[in-house]
Amino acid sequence: MLSEDMSLRLRIILVVVLAGVLALAPIFIFVSRQLRPGAALVVIGLIGGLGVSVVLYFLLGVFVLRPLESLAESANEIGAGSLAAVFPVARDDEIGAVASAFSAATDRLRVHAIDLEQRLAERTAALERRSRQLEAVSMVSQEAAQTRNVQVLLEVAANAISE
Repeated sequence: MLSEDMSLRLRIILVVVLAGVLALAPIFIFVSRQLRPGAALVVIGLIGGLGVSVVLYFLLGVFVLRPLESLAESANEIGAGSLAAVFPVARDDEIGAVASAFSAATDRLRVHAIDLEQRLAERTAALERRSRQLEAVSMVSQEAAQTRNVQVLLEVAANAISE
């Protein structure tokens, strides 16, 4: 099923094609009167084939190539690390399905990236806490090696723990 935007585009293209055919009608009539019937048919067929080729070229560009280029640009942004990139193709066909799949995968990547950042922050905080604890143990150990006074050693240990 076509979206309203695509349906409108198809109608515009159809009107342009019909206008082109009507504009070329006098040329077709002139050619058919000037040439033998078989030759006129060949010339008209060639001109018609050329017209159809031009229309197909533009249809292919509008409905296939531009959306695929948009998907490729968004995929390249995501590949470069920008998880904020979006896939702007909103269609009910195969290209739309690919865009939706890319969007879903990008959403999952965003969730995983946020989860990894949170876990990294938690582990960093735990390592910093552990480092402070080891510094306190080291300071108490050094004081214990230097001091034989239990009271001074307890005060150093209490200060190290409270920091």
